[in-house]
Amino acid sequence: MSTSDSNAKSDGERKRKRDIVRSIFKKVTRKLRKIVSRKYRESERLAEEEEAKLEREKAEKTEMERLARIEEERREAQLKAKQEAERILAKQREEREIAEEAKKQKIEEERKMELERRMEEQRALEERIKEQKRQVEEQAQIEAKKKETKRLEEEKDAAEKRRREEERLVEQRLVEEQKAVEDHAEEEARVSAEQEEPRVGVEEKAKVEAEEKAGAEYAEKVRLAEEARLAEEARLAEEARLAEEARLAEEARLAEEARLAEEARLAEEARLAEEARLAEEARLAEEARLAEEARLAEEAQLAEEARLAEEARLAEEVRLAEEARLAEEARLAEEARIRMETEIAEAARVAEEEALLAALPKAEFDVAIIGGGPAGLAAASTIKRKAPDSNVAVIEAQETLGGRVRSDKIDGFTLDCGFAVFIDSYPQSKKLLNYNRLKLRPFQPGAFVVTSDGWKGGVKCGGDSNVFYISRVADPLRRPQDIFAAVISPVGSFMDKLKVIPLLVHVIKSSSDDLFNEPETNTLTALKVRWGFSDQFICQFFEPFLGGIYLAPLGSQSSRMFHFIFKMFTEGSACLPEEGMGAVPGLLEKDLRNWRKGMELLTANKVTGVKPMQGADEGSWLIETAVDNMKAGQIVVATEGPAANKLVKGEGGGTDGTPQRSVGCVYYSLGTPPVTDPILILNGCQEKGTMEKPINNMCFPSVVSETYAPPGKHLASVTVLGPTMDLFRGDDGKVDEERLDLAVRSHLKCWFPNAAVNNWKTLKVYDIANAQPAQYGCKTPANVNGKLREFGAPEGVIVAGDHVGSATLNGAFESGVRAGVEAIKQM
Repeated sequence: MSTSDSNAKSDGERKRKRDIVRSIFKKVTRKLRKIVSRKYRESERLAEEEEAKLEREKAEKTEMERLARIEEERREAQLKAKQEAERILAKQREEREIAEEAKKQKIEEERKMELERRMEEQRALEERIKEQKRQVEEQAQIEAKKKETKRLEEEKDAAEKRRREEERLVEQRLVEEQKAVEDHAEEEARVSAEQEEPRVGVEEKAKVEAEEKAGAEYAEKVRLAEEARLAEEARLAEEARLAEEARLAEEARLAEEARLAEEARLAEEARLAEEARLAEEARLAEEARLAEEARLAEEAQLAEEARLAEEARLAEEVRLAEEARLAEEARLAEEARIRMETEIAEAARVAEEEALLAALPKAEFDVAIIGGGPAGLAAASTIKRKAPDSNVAVIEAQETLGGRVRSDKIDGFTLDCGFAVFIDSYPQSKKLLNYNRLKLRPFQPGAFVVTSDGWKGGVKCGGDSNVFYISRVADPLRRPQDIFAAVISPVGSFMDKLKVIPLLVHVIKSSSDDLFNEPETNTLTALKVRWGFSDQFICQFFEPFLGGIYLAPLGSQSSRMFHFIFKMFTEGSACLPEEGMGAVPGLLEKDLRNWRKGMELLTANKVTGVKPMQGADEGSWLIETAVDNMKAGQIVVATEGPAANKLVKGEGGGTDGTPQRSVGCVYYSLGTPPVTDPILILNGCQEKGTMEKPINNMCFPSVVSETYAPPGKHLASVTVLGPTMDLFRGDDGKVDEERLDLAVRSHLKCWFPNAAVNNWKTLKVYDIANAQPAQYGCKTPANVNGKLREFGAPEGVIVAGDHVGSATLNGAFESGVRAGVEAIKQM
C-alpha cells in the first residue's frame, strides 16, 4: 500500500470517527435538551402546584379574616345603630324645640304683621281722607272759577252794550249840532249877502273865521263828550270791581265753612278708626295670650308623652337587645352559610337587574357598524356620502379606530402594527382617499435580495454557504436606468428575466375582473407551470416577496391574488404615508368626525352580541355592548372573520371556513443604516423561516420617510412569518421575545457584518395573530373581487371585511363600500 493510500485511509478513518463523535454529540445534546426541558416543565409544574397551594392557604386565611372582619363590622354596626338611635332621639327633641320656637316666633311675627297691616290700613285711610279733602277743595275752586268767569263775561257783555248805546247817542247829538251850525252859518251868510254885497271879501274872511270857530267849538264838545264817556266807563269798572271783591269774599267765606265742616267730619272718622284699631289690637293680644297658653299646655303634654315614650322605648330596647343577643348566639352557627347564600342571591339579582337594564337600548341608529377598521370606516363613509341624513354609528372594541392598520409612537419613532406598505394603485383606495393628505413616500421599484451559493443552472446543488450577497432585482419599466442592473443581476437566470415580460404584458392588458375570472390554482403551480420560472428565481424572489405580502407559502396562495397584486405593483408604487400606515384609516376617521350630525364613533366599546328585536321593534336589531345597548335598523359586521362568525352565528355556529394568517415584526433603533436606498430587502436564501434564519424580509422605513424616526436616528423593520414565530412560543403560547431578538440579530449579522447590529436597540416586538385571512386551500378563501362573499348572515345583517372580499387593504375597502351601498338599499 502506498503512502498516499495510507494517508487517504487514515484521513477517511479520522473523518468517520469525527462524524461518529459529531453524531453522538448531537444525540447526547438532543437528549440533554429533552431532559432539561422535561426537568424545566416538571419544576414549573411543581412551582405552579406550590403556588396554587399558597393561593389556597391565602384564600382560606383571607376568608377567616373576612369572617372576623364581618363579625367586627356587625358589632360596630350594632353600636353605631344604638348611637344612631340616641342621636335620632336627641335630634327629634331638638327638632321639637326648634319647631316650638319657630311656632312661637311665627305667632309673634303674625301678630306684628297684623298690627303693621292695620297701621298700614289706618295710614291708607288717612291718605284717602286727605285725598278726598283735596279733591273737594279742588272741585270748589273749579266751581268758583267757573262762576267768576261767567260773571265777568256777563259784565263784559253789559258794559259793551252800554258803550255802544252811548256812542250811538253821542254821534246822534253831534250830527244834530253839526246840522244846526250849518243852518245857522247859511242863514248868516244869506243875510250878510243881502245887506253887504259890496264888502264881499271882508265878509268872506269873516265867514271863514266863523266856520273855524264853529269847528273849534264842535271839537271841544266832542272832547268833553269823550271825557264824560270815559269817566262813566271808569265808574262802571270800579263798581264792577267792588262787586267782584264782595262776591269773592262771600265765596271764600263759604269755602272756609265747607273746609271746616269737612275737617270735622274727617277727624270724627279718624277717631272712630283709631278706636276700632285699638279694639282690634286688644282682641289680637287676647288671642295671642290664649294661643301661647294653649301652646305651653301642648308642649307640656308633648313633653310628658315624649318622656313616657322614651321610657317605653328604653324598656323596649333593653328587651330587644336581650332578644337580639339570644338570637345572635343562635344565628352565629348558620351565619356563614346564610351570608354566602345571600351574597349569591344578591349577585344573581344584581346581575339580572344589570342584564335587564343592559337589554334596554340606549341609542338608536339607522345603521350600526361593528368594527372600526378599514372595512367599517369605508362602509360608514359610503353611507354618509350617499345618505347624509342617515344616523350611523361605528362601534370599535379597541381604544382607537383603524383595526389592524394602525401605528404606534414610541420614543419619537413611528411603528406600524406589523410591517405593511400602501399600494397607491389600489382601485378602492384611489376612490376613498385623498393621497395628497397622506403625503405618500414611495419605495424604489424592485428589491434588494440576499442570496448565497447552492444553485447551479437554476437547480439546487447544496445548501447556503456562509457567504451572502446582496443583489438588486430591478424594474426597468419604471426605472429605465436600472435595465443594466436587471440584466446582470445574479437573482434568476436570463431566461427567467425574459419570462417576466409575458407575465407583465398579461397583467397590464387584463383588467382586475379578468384576472379574478381566470381558472384558479396555487401561486407556486402558476409560477412553475404557467410561466415557467426556475426554482432558483422562485426561491430567491417570489417566495420572500409574496410571502411578505400574503403571509403564507406559495402553495397556499391563490394564482388570482398573485396576478392581481403583480398588476398593482406594475401600475403603481409601494409607499409609506408620512405619519405611518395608521394615517390611512385615520384619514377616513377625520372625514367622518366632520359630520356634526348623524355620525357616532364609539371606541373602547366591545360588542358582546346582536339579537333581533320583537314586538313593536320587530325588524330592528339589539346590539349588546360592554358599555350599553343600542338599537339599529341594520347592522354591518366589519370585524375579523372569527369575531364576525361568533357575532352572526353565535358560539355554536362553527368556524367561518377562512383560517387566519399570523405574522411577527421586530423594530430596532439605530444610527446609520447599512442600506441607504428606500427599497425592500428580501431573504432569497434557501434557508428561511428557521430558528437560526427567521427573517423573511426587512427594510429601513426611515430611509423611505424620515418622519418614521427622530432626527439623527433610523428605524429598522424585520418581518418574521407566522410559522417561524410559532417556533419561539413557549407552553403558554407567548413568544419568547428575548430568544427571537437574539435569533434576528444573529441573522442580520450575516447580512450586514459591518453594521454593529449588537448596538441596535430593540424598540418593540409585534405578534399579530389574525393578521390576514387565508386566500386559498380552505372552505371560504378570501379571493373575491367585485362582490361580497356569501356569509350566511340573516336579513338586516351585512358582513364586511377582507375575509369576505380579497386579502388586501383594497379588499377591505371594497367590502366596506359594497356593504355601505347594500345598507342604503335596505334602509
